[in-house]
Formats: sequence, structure tokens, C-alpha cells
Amino acid sequence: MGDDEAARVKQSPIILLNSDNQPWTSDGFRASFIKARDKAGIVGVTFNDLRGTAVTRLALEGCTEAQIVSITGHSLNDVRSILDAHYLHRDPERARCNTQTRTWICEAHRRYCMKLNTS
Repeated sequence: MGDDEAARVKQSPIILLNSDNQPWTSDGFRASFIKARDKAGIVGVTFNDLRGTAVTRLALEGCTEAQIVSITGHSLNDVRSILDAHYLHRDPERARCNTQTRTWICEAHRRYCMKLNTS
């Protein structure tokens, strides 16, 4: 299966609903994000910027690339590209982090995956 075909058949749980209790459309989510961003006075940041930040922070907290892929929805290649560009060249000293936080994030992800597999 090619990347284009895989993207068309990708299924994921709906985790965000709009005010009408319906899944967001791309345009609706983008417009609402921009409105909230502007109201907060944040300049020059897109939703995808936040997803990239999440990739970096999850890595800093000790999550594996595979865990990051399943949490953020990025492809493995995209996760690797983001980490190579923004993860301070994967500096081990920078990667050290709070063990309790790392354990909590990865344990929460493990429970989430187990719940998906049993439902």
C-alpha cells in the first residue's frame, strides 16, 4: 500500500468535537484555532507548530519514536525529521528529564493503546 492510499484509509478515533457535537472540519478547526490564537495574542504560530513542539517534548520526556507517532499522528519519517531539526541534535544531556513525568506520559499512552485494543 502506498503512502497516498494509506492516508486515505487511515482511521483514528475522533477526540475533538465542535460546538455542534460534530467532528471538526479542517477549515472549521483552522478558523477556530486562529481565532483563539489571535485572542491570546500569540503571533506566527500554527496548529502544526504545536504538534511539532509536542513531538519534541514527548521525546524529551523519554517516549520512543513509535509512541510519538501513535500520539501525534505524524508519520515515522516526519517524527524523525522534526527531532533531527529541533531536538538539539538529540543531545543526551538535553534529553534527560523528570522520570516521574516521563513514566506518567508513557504509562498513559500504554493504557490508551490497551483500551483501543480491547474495544
